[in-house]
Amino acid sequence: MRSIEKFFDLSLRYVFEPGLNWVIDHPVIAVVAVVGLVYWSVRGYRMI
Repeated sequence: MRSIEKFFDLSLRYVFEPGLNWVIDHPVIAVVAVVGLVYWSVRGYRMI
């Protein structure tokens, strides 16, 4: 059980920290990507 927690901790550290650094380096592209993901996820719903 302890090794699973350590695995998740390490994987989150190595996956998300470079991603956060990339977002900080490319804020405009990151905003466009987030807006695109939100639009793609809600396009199937009828928005008010």
